Amino acid sequence: MHSHGIFTSCPLIFLPLQDPVFEHPSFSQTDIVQLEDEGISDEIKKLAKRHHEQVSKKQGLLDKLLKSASEVKELQEK
Repeated sequence: MHSHGIFTSCPLIFLPLQDPVFEHPSFSQTDIVQLEDEGISDEIKKLAKRHHEQVSKKQGLLDKLLKSASEVKELQEK
């Protein structure tokens, strides 16, 4: 007797956009697509902000490193 996971016997169900589930009077297919687009845009904005923060942090670290290197070079020249 083989043990099967809970979900192994569950079929995958894909609902087309024409399915009655999506036929809510206040939501059209265009509204659903627009909401998805807004979600994608929000995610892009979050990623862009995170990228900017990381670049700024690395730039600060690089500036400190360059300053330290300049100070060491200046001390060596004396």
